Amino acid sequence: MALVRIATIKSRIKGHHVNNYDYRIGEELQCKLETKNKYSDHAILVLAKKNGKKTKGKACKKSDEWTTVGHVPDAFAEVLFPLMKTWKLYLVKAIVSENHRVAPEGK
Repeated sequence: MALVRIATIKSRIKGHHVNNYDYRIGEELQCKLETKNKYSDHAILVLAKKNGKKTKGKACKKSDEWTTVGHVPDAFAEVLFPLMKTWKLYLVKAIVSENHRVAPEGK
């Protein structure tokens, strides 16, 4: 029987503000390698199933399509990317545990 390796990390989602995905506490997100990212050799996408969920005012069709939430931060991606690429980590999920921080007014 194959050994399943699971790791838990606490981190933010890089670039979530660009993708305008309105995630919720407790939502389970999927992580997937992005091998053709022009900015990073070890990019890992954070994805969510659309399932009719709204993305900041835009209605999504009910389907099994995935939408980009953001990326795993570089420091974690450098470690996770080779493990995912060699299948030492088979499935990587992220669970939203808190809302993103908003910069104070005037900054």
